[in-house]
Amino acid sequence: MLHERFLRGLALSGAGVAIRVGAQELSYAEANRMALCWAGALTKAKAGTVGVLAAKGITAYVGILAGLYAGATVVPLRPDFPAARTQHMMDTAGVSAVVVDDKGLTALAGLRTDLLDLALFSRQPDGRINMPDVYRVGFGLGRMGGVKPIR
Repeated sequence: MLHERFLRGLALSGAGVAIRVGAQELSYAEANRMALCWAGALTKAKAGTVGVLAAKGITAYVGILAGLYAGATVVPLRPDFPAARTQHMMDTAGVSAVVVDDKGLTALAGLRTDLLDLALFSRQPDGRINMPDVYRVGFGLGRMGGVKPIR
């Protein structure tokens, strides 16, 4: 499995570069730590199927790894696909949580408004990870769209 190969790399070279995207890079240890944090949040959110709506980059790679660590089914989604196609893929797969980057969050705004309760995880520009409990995505629901925490 993919995450088992990653763990072998971690064991062999924890400080080595695991992910390099342009000028950004992450070591195996950093990627593992980030994926474990996200996996814990995905598990807490009871995410059985995780969509990764992100451009090729650190968020996408770590999001896939986190979903695998959480034992979830992972559905890679492209933010540049038409909204209807992405929505169909999410509906068909039964996505209950989404890992997004900035492009993914923008794409999510174009999806149907019945995506009310999703766990939504994103990487902040300063490297911190937004790990909410469960978020309500309220685009087009009669008020300003956005992401609102629910408890």
